[in-house]
Amino acid sequence: MHNVCAMSERESARGADIRMAAEFLLIRMGQDEKAAAEFIDTVLDNPNGPGAPTIVAGLLDVGAALVRMLAEARGAATDDDKRTMAHEILRGLPESSAE
Repeated sequence: MHNVCAMSERESARGADIRMAAEFLLIRMGQDEKAAAEFIDTVLDNPNGPGAPTIVAGLLDVGAALVRMLAEARGAATDDDKRTMAHEILRGLPESSAE
């Protein structure tokens, strides 16, 4: 039972990290780059804030979820297909990021 509670707490914390990271992305997409950077700097400077490792982990989780969704939208059905297509999508980012 203790492991179930600990896992549930970790999943809850991870969910909060993902929501926080999604908010950072929304702020970045909705404001100019400078205003978003200033806001993120303010959060990072807050000693009671989430901290850079938590923010990075949340952003990676959001990115992974978005790439999986894109792979599914492009027709990947199995887990292996999704993983393969996700790798192809990520490898193609430097080429397509300017589009």
